[in-house]
Amino acid sequence: VLTGMRRAGKTTLLRMIFDKIPGGNKVFLDIENPLEQQIFEETDYNNIWANLASYGISAKSKSYIFIDEIQAKPDVVRAVKYLHDHYKVKFFLTGSSSFYLKNLFPESLSGRKAVFVLYPLDFEEFLIFKGKRRAPAEGF
Repeated sequence: VLTGMRRAGKTTLLRMIFDKIPGGNKVFLDIENPLEQQIFEETDYNNIWANLASYGISAKSKSYIFIDEIQAKPDVVRAVKYLHDHYKVKFFLTGSSSFYLKNLFPESLSGRKAVFVLYPLDFEEFLIFKGKRRAPAEGF
């Protein structure tokens, strides 16, 4: 679970991780997209898995499901727990509210999740990413 302030780069980092995972048994979903929200509107979690199969996910090998903006549909968490427990699948999730996300996940996911907080770059880090060096401040 990747959390942090809005506009901190969570989606960008999630896409970078997605691109580094080899193979095609992976899917990137933006839960703010109504079409992708529909995947999780089933009450039978096995039907949710069937919906994911239409995106190319296969139960024959380890699958990776990336869900961006999970706070937009909180009931997805129950499906995540079920699918994690019953299929060979790893989830990567993002959301903008750290407090909300910590309370969103049930204790039953303890031991199955790691929460990472992404902070925005400070000015010095920004300059490093831009390949610039900051002049030393005189008198400070």
